[in-house]
Amino acid sequence: MKRVTFIFMCAVMFFGTMFNLNLQNVFATNAQANQDNLLINNDLYDVASEFYEGIAIVGKNDKYGFIDKTGKEIIPLKYDKVQYFSEGLAAVKIGGKWGYIDKNDKMVIPPKYSEAEYFLDGVARVFNYSYGLPVYAIIDKTGKEIVPLGKYSAIEEFQQGLAIVRSGLYFGVIDKTGKEIIPLKYDEVQYFSEGLAPVKIDNNYDFIKNPLLNNTIKK
Repeated sequence: MKRVTFIFMCAVMFFGTMFNLNLQNVFATNAQANQDNLLINNDLYDVASEFYEGIAIVGKNDKYGFIDKTGKEIIPLKYDKVQYFSEGLAAVKIGGKWGYIDKNDKMVIPPKYSEAEYFLDGVARVFNYSYGLPVYAIIDKTGKEIVPLGKYSAIEEFQQGLAIVRSGLYFGVIDKTGKEIIPLKYDEVQYFSEGLAPVKIDNNYDFIKNPLLNNTIKK
């Protein structure tokens, strides 16, 4: 009986040791797999973003640059702030002003704006401050101001190729070329939806058709 018990205990110890060894191998394999999945196996960056146009933002110690999908740092960490690449350009802040670079780190549009937004359909909204208030402009990808700084009191974001603008107390709409397709005579203008936009004039609301589709106003 003692001999059987001894053999049984030896078997338990043997298989227990083998089980522990297998667990250690599994954990080691999983740890190595997790390590192998890392793109950058070090502590280079304390900030990272999603990839856009094959490029991600990375940062360290309040300086920012970009990497590609291999982990290669294609634009060094030298900018104070950056935005995602959009349509081949990214807004970057250096020396207190925003400009735009391409994917080769060439400064395509010099840093001269207080704020800058990403490009959409070939245009971007930028602005400087005057007496604490934003003064807007619309630029193309060459840096040309399609709508000069200060022409309008406010310019909202483009939607469907159109942007609401305000001058003084009155609102209108421009297209991406800066052309006023709805004159600035309304007390309020909202964006187009299904070809119609609510407008307010003389304290009454009506709907205006998209002039790109049909240049008539419902009355």
